[in-house]
Amino acid sequence: MKRILIAILFLGCGPTIDLTTEGYVISYGVDFRPYSEQGFLFTPEPPVSNYESIGQIYITLTPKVIETTKTIWDQFKDSNYKIGEKKYRLEKLLNGGEVKYYGFEILELDTAIEALYSRATSWGANAVYNFTVDTSEEDIITVSGFAVKQSLK
Repeated sequence: MKRILIAILFLGCGPTIDLTTEGYVISYGVDFRPYSEQGFLFTPEPPVSNYESIGQIYITLTPKVIETTKTIWDQFKDSNYKIGEKKYRLEKLLNGGEVKYYGFEILELDTAIEALYSRATSWGANAVYNFTVDTSEEDIITVSGFAVKQSLK
């Protein structure tokens, strides 16, 4: 009888989780038109025309991390904290047994793409083939591609 009572007590103490949601649409996109207007091509496809190999380029952005205060945490924990043009996501972390408050810079994909474009054009490329974006690691953006100088014939 005691075993049945204990089982009933444990079953009745489980968390209740409401998994219902209204749902929403998340849309991501990158506008390459400013680059296309300058005669530069970004594409996830491999090269198919005459081209000169320039090089494989990897650009990785990592966030700036700043230490903040409890006052800033209390004021901005539900929004982004902004210093100048940079936005930071705030987190409260346990560090060496002590609660610390940090701001992690929110990175923009456009910044990584502009860095890839700058590197490619500085090498004389007018296209990046096999273009990829990797955001699998939290707060880190990596873009890469095969820079080429394609003939415009």
